[in-house]
Amino acid sequence: MPEPLKHTPWEVLTILAGTLIVVQGFETPRYLGDEFDSDTRIKASRWSQIISTVVYLAFVALALPLTHLLQGSYDDNSLIELTKFASPLLVTPLIIAAAMSQFSAAVADTMSATGNMEEMTNHHLKEKFGYLLVGGGAISLTWSASTLEILALASRAFAFYYLLQCFVAFTVSKSPVQKAGIVVLSVVLAFITVFAVPAG
Repeated sequence: MPEPLKHTPWEVLTILAGTLIVVQGFETPRYLGDEFDSDTRIKASRWSQIISTVVYLAFVALALPLTHLLQGSYDDNSLIELTKFASPLLVTPLIIAAAMSQFSAAVADTMSATGNMEEMTNHHLKEKFGYLLVGGGAISLTWSASTLEILALASRAFAFYYLLQCFVAFTVSKSPVQKAGIVVLSVVLAFITVFAVPAG
């Protein structure tokens, strides 16, 4: 058995905060107002979150018993190594699924970022130039940081973005209970924004 990792509770929390981006990414329907009505977009966001939550929880439950086989060494390809322990036949389908998943996520996030820039500039920034800026920034970031560093940075950026959304939600909400929940969520997001660190 591998030795227990020597992390303090604070270190565990900050590392966990650096993985926020792993379980987000359902804001894309927000920018499809020209194609779909609000009810459809709300349902799309809600169902995507429900389905993905079930998938994530099922994966963690199934993968956790095998993590000791990694001997405490975690890298970019640890998931593939973990899958190999379960069954070598799963490796190729996993790689294909991961590549397709990341491609769709990249498209979705590019659309979201471009949509944000269009909104902020009152549509003065043309869509094609928005895509160019986002793509150029993504390429530069990929060449300048490791995967885990990018993950933590993205988690902090998304946390800050959602923190701003919480401020908006707080100002328009009329329910004291809802406002209390928004405050709690804001504190969590503020913690992630300031203290999230890479897992590696």
